[in-house]
Parts: sequence; structure tokens; C-alpha cells
Amino acid sequence: MTEPKSPLDLGSLPDFNADKPDELPTIGFESDPENPFAEDSESILTRFWKSIKGSWTTKQAPMASAFSPALLHIRALEAASQFNVRGEDAIVAVIDSGCWADHPNLRGRVLPGVAFLGGQSSTDTSDSYGHGTSVAGLIAGNANLGVAPKAKILPIKVIRDNRDTTNLMDRIAAALEWLVGQPNLVAVNISLGNDENYSSLASLPAELTSSHHRISTAITALRQARIPIVAAAGNAYAMHASSVGMCYPAVIPEIVSVGAVHSSASVTNTTYSFGNAKTFQSHLDAMAPFSQRLPQTSNQAFTRLIAPGAPVLVTHADGRFTSESGTSLAAPLVAGVIALMQQLNIRTRGTRAECREIENWIMQGAKKVVDAPGGHVNVNNTGATFCRLDAFGALNQVAQASTP
Repeated sequence: MTEPKSPLDLGSLPDFNADKPDELPTIGFESDPENPFAEDSESILTRFWKSIKGSWTTKQAPMASAFSPALLHIRALEAASQFNVRGEDAIVAVIDSGCWADHPNLRGRVLPGVAFLGGQSSTDTSDSYGHGTSVAGLIAGNANLGVAPKAKILPIKVIRDNRDTTNLMDRIAAALEWLVGQPNLVAVNISLGNDENYSSLASLPAELTSSHHRISTAITALRQARIPIVAAAGNAYAMHASSVGMCYPAVIPEIVSVGAVHSSASVTNTTYSFGNAKTFQSHLDAMAPFSQRLPQTSNQAFTRLIAPGAPVLVTHADGRFTSESGTSLAAPLVAGVIALMQQLNIRTRGTRAECREIENWIMQGAKKVVDAPGGHVNVNNTGATFCRLDAFGALNQVAQASTP
């Protein structure tokens, strides 16, 4: 079977003629002639780029048919090139529906994991649902899609193949407890949550008390080991009539919570399955209408970052690639950047950075975006300022902190 090509040298990208968009360069990895479900990543990336070509500068365009637009939007390619980081020796845990280890875009980067599905644990982390595979690809997929293409994925399966989420928080608790003490772990991604909307932990219902205690205890232990936890803010903003808040566990203050933005200005008349949220006309960096959000106030909990999530090109569980939307896809972009940040910090300072350092640097290096009213979505905007992920800015903060 055809193996993915190695990550590209950004200096070898061909020229792009802005007057001839149909003559886009085709760079990526080849289709697999032995896999009837495989789709040529070059062609799908080219088609995806054409749909948003108005959002990118001529300077960025040569890379656009070879790399996911989300990577360009957060300047992940510039960061990887400037600071020479690809996620080598980093492990990111993905608590999700498992991961298809043999996906062409992930092959060789998925470690043996564990499944907590109620009852005894198992080592079967296969993923027929596909959600976990999509998340993993954004973290450590081939350089076409992944922020940290040399990192390894440690899959922890907590969702059954039939998408059953009964006692999900207990499963997440078991996963976090298992991760305490795992070597070379630099971040944990949780692109899961309930459909509720909380402004603080004080509003949690009694039925979450037991699992929250376990989750909170495990998070404390992981943070003491300098392992940040990233979680999706939730997709129920429209469902909750534009009330500010986030789902659980994203509302936990010690978690790096992530909302979703549009990464192009070409999304029109799109209705999402999340509470019938609708985009009439997207604006670059505008909050996705489904994305839950909690402005920073006197409360400890707030949405720390926002990142591309409407839409994002992802690895699909059947070997193909597809376009999907959700805060579930914004969160792993942040986890991937954290892997790069830790790699750089280890190289320059000899150790992983503390969680608080990582959180400060990634927010200081972010682009400040106002959730401004514009009439382009069917929900209310908050008018608050949020931090949009910028990989180059985050890595630059790490580099500055390492300079004597």
C-alpha cells in the first residue's frame, strides 16, 4: 500500500498564479490504489481550497492545495518552519471514540491505547464511529492536516461504536485517572461533553458531583505533571438561545476550553445540526453560530481560546477525508500547538513548561477577536473579546521566555 510522503519542505512549494486558480499545485500524498475507499488527498485539498480561495493571500496560496486551510489560518506551517518543531517525542492523549490506527494520514503515529466503556477496560480502541480519528488527524496527521505531524496519539476510547454515551463522565474520569503517570505525555484532548450550558461549576447538577470529583482530582494530578487538558466548549449555543456558557467538562477552570470560528468568508446559508444554528454569510474569524462561549469576567471559568471549526478538513474513519464542523475540531488544533510548544520548551529549557505558562503564552500569542454583532448568523453575539489561536504567536512567546 502506498505510504504517505514525508512532511514537505515549505521552501520547495511551487509558484501559484493567482489568475489561474484551476492550475493549483497538487502536493500531498498519493491515493492508495489498493484501497477502494481511499480518495486522493491532493484533489480533495484542491477542491476544498477553491471553495475558500478568497480568504487567502497570494503568499499563502501556494501552500493551500497541499495543506489544510486551518493550518494556514493559525500559522502552524510558519511556526513549524521558523522554530523547527513537528512534535517529535511528544504524545497527545485523545479521549474520544478511539482511533483508526491504519488511516493513511495517521499510520505509524497511533500508540496502543485503552478503552473504558463501562465494566472492565480493554485494549480495543478501534473507531468505526470516526469522531476520534478526525480529532487525532488534526493533532498528528500527515503534514497535510496535522499541526504536529511527528507527534504520537494515545487513544482512550470512551464512546461505543454505536455512539452510546451512557455514563460518559464516569468513562472520562476513568480515562483521566489512567493517564496520570503516563510517560512523555504533553497534552490531553477531550472533544466531548454534554449538551448543557454552565457559566460556572456552581451550576453543575447533583448527578455530576461524583464524576466531577474524580475528574477534578485527575486534572490536578495531570497539571502537577505539567500536562495541560484541552476540551471543546460545546456546540449548543443556539440550542440554549444564545446564553453564554460552556458544556461540561470544558467549564472546569483548569481546562483549556476552546470555541470555534469560521476560517473563511465563503460559508453561506449553512444550517448546522446543532440546534439549527445557521450561518447566512461567514466572516473570517467570526464565531461559529453553534459554538458555546463564555466571556472572561469575574468568574474563573471562561473560553480561553477559539480556533477554526467551521468547517475543517479532517481524516475520515473509512480512509477518506471530509469536511466537518464543531468545537470538537477546534480543540485538537490547540492540543497540537501545545505539543509544539512543549517540544520547543524542552529543547530550550530542558523541561516541559508548567501548565500556567503554556496557557499564558498561547493566549498572549493569540489574535484578539471581538464576537461582534453582524447579522450573518441566527444567534446573538456577545460583544466580548476572545483569543483566536495563533501557532506562530504561541511559539514566539515560548522562544522569548527562553531567551536569557
